[in-house]
Formats: sequence, structure tokens, C-alpha cells
Amino acid sequence: MFSALRVSLAITFVPTSMLGVFFACYAALYPAFWLANVTPAGKAFQVGVTIIAAATGSLLWHSARLERHPWFAASLLACGFIAIVFAATVIFTGLGRF
Repeated sequence: MFSALRVSLAITFVPTSMLGVFFACYAALYPAFWLANVTPAGKAFQVGVTIIAAATGSLLWHSARLERHPWFAASLLACGFIAIVFAATVIFTGLGRF
């Protein structure tokens, strides 16, 4: 069970960490635009994805932590999938407007 949970977390860790790094770099390189033009919901989503990526990485780094907190790992897995689906939906909707 724990190995399947670990593999599932690793699968969601890659895209969520890539999103989190992108959001952090974007906010660091263009802080005036990020503060002025990104909505509060967008900022909350970006911070949430970064927190999900950091928590998932922390669980994957220490295997004992994953085995002690399987419900937390399962909830992170669900939140990671939701964040990935939401980001993909927004991206493809925006691309469809061209």
C-alpha cells in the first residue's frame, strides 16, 4: 500500500513542483505585475500549489514520515490531482481562445 502511495505521490509531485517553481520564479521576477494584476484567488492558488509541492516533497524525502501519516499523504495526493486538473483546464481554455 505504501509503495503504491509513494509512486502516486511521485507522479503528482513532478507537475505540482514544476508549477510551484514557475509561480515562485514568476512572482520573484515580476513582483509589480504579480501584485497588481494577479487576482487574490490566483495568488491563493499559486501559494497553495507551492505548499502542496513542498509537503509532498517532504513526505517523499522521508519514508518513515509517509508511513506514519498515510491519511495526510492521501489528502495531498487528492489535492495535487485537483491542482493539476484545474491548471490544465485553465491553460487549455486560454489556448482555445486564440
